[in-house]
Amino acid sequence: MLGLSSSKENSMVLPRIFLLLLASPALCLAQGISGDLPPAPLSAAEKQSIQAQADTLQKQAAERRAGADEQLQKDKAACTQRFLVNACLEDADTRHRNELVEAKKLDLEGNRLKREMKAREHAEDAARAPSEAAQTSEASRQRQLQKEQLRDFETRGVERATRKQEGAAQEAAQKKQLEQHAATRRQQAERAAEARRRAAEAKKQTATYQAAQEKNKKRTAEAAAKH
Repeated sequence: MLGLSSSKENSMVLPRIFLLLLASPALCLAQGISGDLPPAPLSAAEKQSIQAQADTLQKQAAERRAGADEQLQKDKAACTQRFLVNACLEDADTRHRNELVEAKKLDLEGNRLKREMKAREHAEDAARAPSEAAQTSEASRQRQLQKEQLRDFETRGVERATRKQEGAAQEAAQKKQLEQHAATRRQQAERAAEARRRAAEAKKQTATYQAAQEKNKKRTAEAAAKH
């Protein structure tokens, strides 16, 4: 019975160990901790797919920038027909800046994919090279990573500055719009006062004319009565 139990336990443990051995490379690759094993090389299809994704993102970014520039021209032309021209132009510029920021994000994402693919290729080369070459490649990768982090930091700074400028521009546009509304109300009040003045003047002239007519009628009647 003891031998049978031991054999049964071994038959259960061995498949588990086999499954763990099969799963370990995938786990290491997913977690980026493959130990001393070289990274799984990218296939030609994977490289082509990543390149196509990056190219598509950058193409979309270029199309978005071109579309934003074209729409800005249309919006500016349309603003000339509006009552609040300056506010309309400010809104058009804000929309244009927002579109350029979104296009920049697509560009950055495309560049990120390309950089990651190149970094992966470098890592593969380094894994196949001697230890000294691998160390040199790692130092180069670290420098490249620092450059990328610096670029990302600068990009975030540009985005923050852009948002700040947009906020200031929006506040200035709102202030201009309020001033224009106030000026419009003043003009309307002045026009209403002028209209009332003219109406009173016309009423006065009408009364004077009617009084003169009555006076003439009276004189005519008195003259006719004397004859």
